[in-house]
Amino acid sequence: MQVDELRQARALAEENGRLKRIVADLTVQIDILKAINAKKW
Repeated sequence: MQVDELRQARALAEENGRLKRIVADLTVQIDILKAINAKKW
């Protein structure tokens, strides 16, 4: 692999990790909102 390809692969891996953290955070928020919404007021 060329140096540029390695840099691009590393950048993509970092972006992928960032997006996975965002999805995990949003999933937790959705679960919390569902739990709040399920309560009888």
